[in-house]
Amino acid sequence: MTMKQATTSPPAPQQEALPMRVDVKIHALRTNGTVLADASVNLNGCFAIRGVKVMDSTNGPFVSMPSYKGRDGYKDICFPCTKEFRQRFQDTVLNAYRQELAQLQERLDQAEEKNAQLEAALSGAESEKSGAAAEEAKVRASLEASTRSLSKLRGELSQTESKLMVAKKELERLQTQVGTLEPMAESYAQLKDRVATVELDAHRRAQDTVSQAQEEAERIRADTQQWLDGVLEQYGQLRRGMDTLLEQAQALGRAAEQVGTLDKAAQGLREQGGLR
Repeated sequence: MTMKQATTSPPAPQQEALPMRVDVKIHALRTNGTVLADASVNLNGCFAIRGVKVMDSTNGPFVSMPSYKGRDGYKDICFPCTKEFRQRFQDTVLNAYRQELAQLQERLDQAEEKNAQLEAALSGAESEKSGAAAEEAKVRASLEASTRSLSKLRGELSQTESKLMVAKKELERLQTQVGTLEPMAESYAQLKDRVATVELDAHRRAQDTVSQAQEEAERIRADTQQWLDGVLEQYGQLRRGMDTLLEQAQALGRAAEQVGTLDKAAQGLREQGGLR
């Protein structure tokens, strides 16, 4: 009788536990309710768990695993099997939550600081705008005063031109009178041989008349020249006033452009402040 030798399979080799890498991603942070944040967890880059939540409680935040509702309450769909890994899992998720919360607070602080800078820049722009408006009002007042002065000078120039026309007519009349007296002097010279006494007397009177006419003409010419010099001086003053008025008008145009630029800068700063 032969005995059947029993065969035994060799024991399975024991596998060493691989180090567990836990990567956590926080999806949303909440400020109201008991749910503080939603998270997903990746184990060793080969197993993902979604629906993990960070919950609030009287003892502080804790990690809630994905669950379903059974007949006897909620059951976790997946969960750590050892106390050590459960603690590590929770610590990793909570640390990721606190880190995300700290980054959010930092971004909030930066946004508030940026908003304060924008408010300061906006206040400065408003101050510059007020200064530009005051400068514009000053230039406008100066322009109005220059316009009034220009109108006055135009009126004086018109009066001066009228006086000049009267003087020209008077000069023409005197020139006509001199032209009339010169033939009379020639007539007196022709009568010299016939009536010596009458001719001498007439010639003397003619010479006196011509001398008086020439003196009068010279006086009128001198007065006219002096008057023309005054007119030219007034015209020079008017021209300088016009040049000053043009410079002020150009300055007013530049001030208006600066006000438009400041308005655009202020509007841009307001929009930036609103987006932040």
